[in-house]
Amino acid sequence: MAYNFILIFSVLVVTLIIAVIIVRLMRPGMKEDSSLRSWGEDIDEKRQYPRVDVHWPVVVETPNGTENAVMRNIGIGGAFVVCEHPLPLNEIAQLTIETPLQKSLILNGKALWTNIGVRDDKIVNKGMRIQFVHNSDEDLQLLHHVLIATSQQQSSDDEMPSKTGDYENRRDSRVDVSWPVEMETSRGHIRAETRHVSISGAFIVCQDPLPLNERFHITMVISKQKQVSVHAEVIWSNINVPDDKIVNRGMGIRFINTSKDDLRPLAVELIQIVTGSLNPKD
Repeated sequence: MAYNFILIFSVLVVTLIIAVIIVRLMRPGMKEDSSLRSWGEDIDEKRQYPRVDVHWPVVVETPNGTENAVMRNIGIGGAFVVCEHPLPLNEIAQLTIETPLQKSLILNGKALWTNIGVRDDKIVNKGMRIQFVHNSDEDLQLLHHVLIATSQQQSSDDEMPSKTGDYENRRDSRVDVSWPVEMETSRGHIRAETRHVSISGAFIVCQDPLPLNERFHITMVISKQKQVSVHAEVIWSNINVPDDKIVNRGMGIRFINTSKDDLRPLAVELIQIVTGSLNPKD
């Protein structure tokens, strides 16, 4: 009788110990599951790249169809998309994003969480948190450039006239660089130098600026091994401004009739300079 009691007691103790071990092993996973819904908020506080508030049109495409939506904020790791029909959790979609650079970003994203089950009076916008996944380094570099361009306020510039149309309101950031340029114009071959460059245009320092609206071909010599050749158009100049009112005589140009692939080397170069991985004088 005593033997049976000891045996039963031993079995109970071993069972209890095994149960405790199993609970402890499962606890990290249980903790992770319980915090899954707040992943978006936690990652916003910890991630290296902050979100940028935007209002960009985006087309969400899945095997089941497409939906026009609006992107409300975006970071290098993901975005919040306002839409009527959020994706199921973990579903992957292709996002075509219209950016201020007037060039579409096409990225793949996965639905991390949605507020579809939350009452309307408890939320501001119905939508979903997207994590960017399975994207190339080049696409992410371009996204990084767009984020920098959007987050930076337009700095003042002595060469910029007071009225320059849409060019004055551009959202892409400028980088101060002094690159030699060669221009094929109606006046022939002209050599000059950049004062600053962005993904959409540049300021060219020259003593005799070209006429407004003149189109020409320009080659920017970034280094001995690297050049960028594009078509450009003069959109303003300070040719009629007195010398004591300007810092550099020159003209503002915008790049035209240029494909995304043609601009990609320039975008990568500007990103490297802005992020500090490349010196503008290199």
